[in-house]
Amino acid sequence: MRRAWTREKDLHNFLDYRFAVDGCDGPAYIPVVGGGRNGSCIHYVLNNDVLRPGDMVMVDAGGEYGTYITDITRTWPLDGKFTPPQRDLYEAVLRVQRASVAQCREDARLTLDDIHDHTYRGLHEELKSLGFDIAHRDVDRLFPHHVGHYIGLDVHDVPGYGRRVPLKSGHCVTVEPGVYVPDDERWPKHFRGLGVRIEDSIC
Repeated sequence: MRRAWTREKDLHNFLDYRFAVDGCDGPAYIPVVGGGRNGSCIHYVLNNDVLRPGDMVMVDAGGEYGTYITDITRTWPLDGKFTPPQRDLYEAVLRVQRASVAQCREDARLTLDDIHDHTYRGLHEELKSLGFDIAHRDVDRLFPHHVGHYIGLDVHDVPGYGRRVPLKSGHCVTVEPGVYVPDDERWPKHFRGLGVRIEDSIC
């Protein structure tokens, strides 16, 4: 998407349009289209702000087809070029996300909770390497959600199916580490206000 987007709602409408013309039954849920600091709000769905050059935009969206859904998140710089802090944070989250996706195998005998624990530790190490003065127990201040959930006929499927069940062939889950840095003097100034999440649907 190299178009010069200037409003969140235009990008939101474009997503809905592409889902329809590319064969989906429609969007699976109201997307998150958060530019700049709005990307630090995990479930931001107002999608009515302006998009500013130099900012990143986070889009969490999915299509529905034959009653099944997808759930994917991407974060990118609006003008096509990361600032150094944006790139550092993005690449840190990407490394952890790739490592977490690689653990989604039946022969690994891991649960979603196990993968979450690995993700949590990975983000802790990455954040420390970027200069965050953060104790292990405080990672949830910047990563305040689980790494994933089951998907299928609903975005959060299946109610009552525990995250302590080892993943097997045929299971469909999301893997979505994210870091959301509030405007708080506790954190390095050049990262404040940045939000990065990278999510894939893994089956």
